[in-house]
Amino acid sequence: MLDNEKPRLGQGNVTVTIDGEEYVLKPSISAITTLSRKYGGLNVVVERVAKLDFETILDVLEAGIGRTSSNPRQRQQFAEAVFHTGLTDDTGGLGLLCVRYVIILMRGGRPLTPEEEAAYTNEAASGATPEGNPMSSSGS
Repeated sequence: MLDNEKPRLGQGNVTVTIDGEEYVLKPSISAITTLSRKYGGLNVVVERVAKLDFETILDVLEAGIGRTSSNPRQRQQFAEAVFHTGLTDDTGGLGLLCVRYVIILMRGGRPLTPEEEAAYTNEAASGATPEGNPMSSSGS
């Protein structure tokens, strides 16, 4: 792996605003393991988030911010904040940001290249659901 392909601290972070509060979803082994185990793979997570499955979006957000063992009361309060924010708000859509985060997890914490970002944006705008593993930065 070339040095410019290695993940760097913070480069794959995704910032979301939930009910007026900013959160940073950080790619981590804990997040990818938690989501992969619960859903039987990350492609399932992407599919469910793309369909705006509320519980899956909550799981992605909690994994991204590092909440691994929230109690039911904390989960309910967080769910209410997400509900009040909306899943398709005018700041880029919470659902789309969660899909982006899961794709970054698939890439080992590396964000999309500018070319991949353009393709992702076009897919999202057309309503297409991203499937399978995203392209590597070498285009394969």
